[in-house]
Amino acid sequence: MVAPSWLRLSCPTPAAPAFCDAGLPIDRRVDDLVLRMTVAKKTSQLGDQSPAIPRLGVPAYKWWSEALHGISNQGRGIHLDGPLRAATSYHRSSSPPRPSTRTSGTASARYASTDAKRIIDEERANARLEIGSAKASVQKIQSALKEQEKFSHRTGKQAMDIENEIQVLCDQLAKKSSDSLRLLKELELHRSYGENDMPLYELKGLETLGSTLHIVVHDCASVDFWNSSIQWFRIQPEGSKKEII
Repeated sequence: MVAPSWLRLSCPTPAAPAFCDAGLPIDRRVDDLVLRMTVAKKTSQLGDQSPAIPRLGVPAYKWWSEALHGISNQGRGIHLDGPLRAATSYHRSSSPPRPSTRTSGTASARYASTDAKRIIDEERANARLEIGSAKASVQKIQSALKEQEKFSHRTGKQAMDIENEIQVLCDQLAKKSSDSLRLLKELELHRSYGENDMPLYELKGLETLGSTLHIVVHDCASVDFWNSSIQWFRIQPEGSKKEII
């Protein structure tokens, strides 16, 4: 929090403490001031209305309230019941003093003017701090929302890309698995040929024109001939040429 320019520590002189030395770093001055405060005094400074600490020359100060809730109805002002709920009022001098009371009237006007100026300066400082704090909060929230929106869009696109890549990999894996099973079956079939030297089927019947041939499938065959297409060829006597039947 930043106190307004009119809020100053009334440091005693001479032998002023270290926190009164404007030439020292602010961190060192703050540490020195806090170390000189008792626990009770530190606790009393935690609220929005900080009481004075005469021993250290710290004046009382009323911190601002939140501006995000609208115009505050706390503090000085007139509270109404109509559409206009509150209005700020200041001290005003009375009508021009009479000649007989010119001296006292001038003093009263001067006092009223000084008091009004002090109140206006206090309220103006509070309003500036309140509005500045609200602007900073709004900007911080807007920045966080923009970052969150960018991150959400980026994360959503990355998730969709990863999902598409996974689907492509799954399709490729399924195809490779199917090819692997087919190759394993063929290898097993060829190995069984090498071990048993037994054909998958045999033809029964006379191999003459007009005769009927029967395909007898062996038990070891892994090929489903019922769902297979069979092409017959006529082999020439020389054996060098085949003719489709």
